[in-house]
Amino acid sequence: MTVRRSPEQIYDRRSWRSRWSGPWSHSGAVIRAAVIALAAVAFQGALGAKLSLGLFTPHLGMLAIALIGASAGSATGAWAGFFVGLAEGSATGVALGGHIASRTFAGFVAGLLPSRLAKHHPLTPSVAAIAVVMTAELGLFLFAPSSGWRSQISAACGAALVNAILAFPAMALVKRWFRPSEE
Repeated sequence: MTVRRSPEQIYDRRSWRSRWSGPWSHSGAVIRAAVIALAAVAFQGALGAKLSLGLFTPHLGMLAIALIGASAGSATGAWAGFFVGLAEGSATGVALGGHIASRTFAGFVAGLLPSRLAKHHPLTPSVAAIAVVMTAELGLFLFAPSSGWRSQISAACGAALVNAILAFPAMALVKRWFRPSEE
């Protein structure tokens, strides 16, 4: 028995997208996350210390991870963390695996925060920004311990503070690229 469909049913894009649940169903969000994350790392590398606010310098890669994770969910946040870790680890040449693992886990944590906190509360992006910096730096320290741990902690606290402040205006830009997560 053949089911006959009208041309509107055959070419309806929404029904095609709603039926698709394969492994690449979130590929558009992952590509957007990769573009934003790599652009943030490139911007950070190009401007460097010129971005400092007082004594502290923001970490734009981790800010991108936090905002993508908070707006698009834990899977997309983990992908953003992977791309930031890959770019940062490749640029420094030290502990590539540690950078990738710590940033990926931090992106996953950032994606979990909106479901644990108030999803649309204005402080959620700031909490995510602080959590990402601290989680990523702690993870990197566990994967590749350094002798200058005091300076690493003080730089992480300063970057977390500045990223928390920058999270408010930056979230408005990121929300344009990602739909609210369903996680």
